[in-house]
Amino acid sequence: MTVRSFDDGLAAGVDGTLKDRMQLTAAYNLVRAKTGTLKGAYQIAGYIPRLADDGSIAEYVPFVILSTTTPENETATRNFQDQLIDKLTERVNNGKIVRPQPNRGRLN
Repeated sequence: MTVRSFDDGLAAGVDGTLKDRMQLTAAYNLVRAKTGTLKGAYQIAGYIPRLADDGSIAEYVPFVILSTTTPENETATRNFQDQLIDKLTERVNNGKIVRPQPNRGRLN
């Protein structure tokens, strides 16, 4: 399996189960991930591209977040995951990621 075929199998935060998540974060339209849900367990795994100075992808940094909670805390748990992925994306890219503005898409 090539990186390209692996990449094509993961949502980019703009479709699938991630389409309503991370919209105003550094991770939006950059992080590729897959979610997994069972009653009380909310997982997300994927990778964060580290961008070179010219904007090309220098490397991929994988992540996995495993969460177990009550169904009543599902939204809070997913929000926490999104915040953590946002911070990881910023850190991996040394704060160089520009956050998209509401209703304007991603800025570069």
